[in-house]
Amino acid sequence: MVRLEASQEEINYQKQWLAKLGMTETEWIDRRRKGIAEGITLLATKRSQKAADLTFAGDVHAGAFTYSLTRQLWDMTEAPTVTTVMSATTAKTEQLLKTITNSRTQTPGWEKQAGGQCEQELIYFTKPTAIPATAIVQQVADNQVRVLLMNEPQSIEAFGKGATLTIGNNQGTIEIESRQQLIATGIVKAGKVTPGTPLQENTRTIPKETSLKIGIDASLKSESAIVKQELSQLPRIEAVELLTSEVHYILGRMTPKYQQQGRSTLPPINSIGLFSSGLEIVPESFSTADETIEAAIDRLRSKLRSLLAARILKLMLNADASKLKVSAEIQSEGAVLVGQAFTIRGEQSRKRTVPQLKIGQGFRVVVQNQEVRDLYVAIILTSPEGNLYVASPQTDDAAAGLLKAREQMQLEVKRILPPVGAGEALMIASTSPLKSAVRTLRSIASEDRNSADDLLDGLMLDRGATTSGISQVKTSDIAALSMTFDIVE
Repeated sequence: MVRLEASQEEINYQKQWLAKLGMTETEWIDRRRKGIAEGITLLATKRSQKAADLTFAGDVHAGAFTYSLTRQLWDMTEAPTVTTVMSATTAKTEQLLKTITNSRTQTPGWEKQAGGQCEQELIYFTKPTAIPATAIVQQVADNQVRVLLMNEPQSIEAFGKGATLTIGNNQGTIEIESRQQLIATGIVKAGKVTPGTPLQENTRTIPKETSLKIGIDASLKSESAIVKQELSQLPRIEAVELLTSEVHYILGRMTPKYQQQGRSTLPPINSIGLFSSGLEIVPESFSTADETIEAAIDRLRSKLRSLLAARILKLMLNADASKLKVSAEIQSEGAVLVGQAFTIRGEQSRKRTVPQLKIGQGFRVVVQNQEVRDLYVAIILTSPEGNLYVASPQTDDAAAGLLKAREQMQLEVKRILPPVGAGEALMIASTSPLKSAVRTLRSIASEDRNSADDLLDGLMLDRGATTSGISQVKTSDIAALSMTFDIVE
């Protein structure tokens, strides 16, 4: 049993408030044991769980629940109930933990006054703004502004130099010059702003130096120099020391401690492979116990390339900002809806949890084009072992993936194969063909030698842009959605 103790700083803070309230410590403890006196308290976890703190976008540190709740409140244009907000926030938290740490570790909830119905009341006492925000103006000095960002965690890095934000309801534009953690500085290109002005994403930029950061586990500490040397030979793969910055995956040896994860099949002791940033085993990334580091990294070359491609695609995720009206669903056998993703201009979600799909069963991905114009759609599936599969379109011609206005397309997956773990369906909808990007993704998936540079070049060519070092993604041109699912036995 874990015993938690308050710090002396917290105890002193409690004493200050007890003095201000004229309450004895005994009286306070008695009231606390009776439950919340008034109102409702939102909780990041159950009492038996630990709240996860995450590192993303290189140097951003945030609580999974706190960040998810803030994003949900910023997205709202109506005044929902506490139940509605917490349901959506729980889904965001679960999705965030699945996609960043690959481990579901906490369940948000609330405590309320005994006998009360606070969870059915509106979360705000005042009417919220009618404009959803992905950023807020903090400071203004002439035409220079400081902005607080609150985007999808996996896409924050795409809001560096050259990205643009729309002021209010298309009342002007801000161009970002630099970003430090969640704070961006920029120039007002058109319009006027004041502190507190809500901003919306207009364009994001995907730098060509985007890399996949591989942490070196303590089990390889004595061989870290060899690991760094070998990984440096792979384009856009960066070896980093743990606890110094964000890592996307961890390279390490299988140890007796790691073998206690409870899986039915585990790699042999001393074998080398990949873990998620939450130290979950990446399936099929380990081999034999006598494998050298050089051989292991060479064996993992194609997998690392696929993981890098998936990371670049996730920098495009813009469901909370895209101006295109699209939605996607995952349906299990019998056409039962188990998961859904949508743009803020699409339909409201009906399913808010990470769905579970069983090995041996099939499922269906349904994409709905709610626009009055045709769109081009690509569906990419990622497996628990980190492999990429371009499920649609099947060809590279210009008309491939065309989805007519107001119509839907269906992708059938007849049978789910092992291993168990987290999978993901990525859907990209574009106003122009995705020919070059799809061709490159298919080459990466088939273990050809195409690289991240080829993928970024393909994205820019599809947008009619030139290769100038960054790839711009406009909210009016592209919608990129993600649906995470658990593969279970």
